[in-house]
Amino acid sequence: MKQLIINADDYGRTPEINKAIIDAFKNGIVSDMSMLATCEAGFSDACKKEYMDLFKKKAGVHVSLTLGKPLTEEMRKCSYFCDKEGCFYSKMPRKKGVIMSKKMIRLVTDEFNAQIQRINNGNWEITHIDSHQHIHFRPAILKALLLSCKENDIRIVRISNTNKTRAIMRIVAKWVNWKIHSFGIKTTDYFGSYKMLNEVVDDEECKVCEILCHPMYNSEGVLIDKTSKLNADECVPLNQIIDSIPFEYEMASFNMLFK
Repeated sequence: MKQLIINADDYGRTPEINKAIIDAFKNGIVSDMSMLATCEAGFSDACKKEYMDLFKKKAGVHVSLTLGKPLTEEMRKCSYFCDKEGCFYSKMPRKKGVIMSKKMIRLVTDEFNAQIQRINNGNWEITHIDSHQHIHFRPAILKALLLSCKENDIRIVRISNTNKTRAIMRIVAKWVNWKIHSFGIKTTDYFGSYKMLNEVVDDEECKVCEILCHPMYNSEGVLIDKTSKLNADECVPLNQIIDSIPFEYEMASFNMLFK
């Protein structure tokens, strides 16, 4: 039987998204969440004590270079990542973050450290780390993230999905996962969306799977999995994730698996 982690990304983005993730967790649809530290209103709401108690040992860091406002002054002044107002650009061109100087990698590492420390200062017990828009799958940014993991004693990192359509993307994904493992970092055996799980139904070596979701309420008050390509009213109800799992599984969490 496979073990399944369902991680809700973007906790701390807005109070509305926080509520959706909390309700999904209480209903047993998600097992873990990862938290943004760069969105002020959402972060303040996310850090209410009753929420911290709910997510005890179920919280990860969702580092960002593409959403919100940097926490370090040096990053706010960096036009490579930020606009004139000192906020992150909302999208990162494909080639950005692939190759960077040592100075730029250190800049990103320091920003990641600040985001991690902001969450740590709230006495969250961090179990894992991933990134907004999967930016850590870019080689230079991955190096910064791994340095940050070492400096903050974070031992679990989200891997890339290697079942890509294009051959070059499969090669990059395999390199990313090799690099993560070369640092002695622990990972699941598989990562993807619930729609991709058919890829591992018959894979006996794939014992621990992580799937991500983005809980949100649509205009009719239905809890949905929000994908970037669809508006909220076009997205599927979140409980369909559970209903569509194509194999027998045991719900797990990062903390349970990687003590």
